[in-house]
Parts: sequence; C-alpha cells; structure tokens
Amino acid sequence: MRKDRRKRYDDGFRREALGLIKAGVGYVSLARRLAMPAYTAKQWTMLYRSGGEESFMGAQGSRRYDWETKAAAARDHSTTA
Repeated sequence: MRKDRRKRYDDGFRREALGLIKAGVGYVSLARRLAMPAYTAKQWTMLYRSGGEESFMGAQGSRRYDWETKAAAARDHSTTA
C-alpha cells in the first residue's frame, strides 16, 4: 500500500492518476489503486472529464475567477435574450 497523501498530491502522483483515468479506470478503482479517498478520486475524474488534462493538472483546490470571467458567465446565464 502507498503512504497516506491526503494533504498534498505532487505532480507525479497526479500524472499517475491521470494515466489511470485516461485508461478508463473508475473512481472507486482509482481510489483503491492509489490509496486515496474515494471522494477525491471522484472529483479528479469529473474534473478531467469536464476540463481535460490541463484543468486536471492545474487544479489547486478552490477556484478564483477574475471579474471578466464572472461577467461573461453571468451574461451566458442571463434569462434576457
């Protein structure tokens, strides 16, 4: 078994997880193989599927968006056409 890495995951660990996700491993199997919480494995799997490799490798926890991005999202979601 691997050591507990709940607090921090280095790039090598993320690359290993990314390889497994690309190979089609589900989040439960990913969590078991890499000895990580299933919740984290599920979040990483969803992050890769929604944003690709770049978003997965660049993830640093909470996201902060600049004003322009927030305004663009508000425009896209507004009900007025």
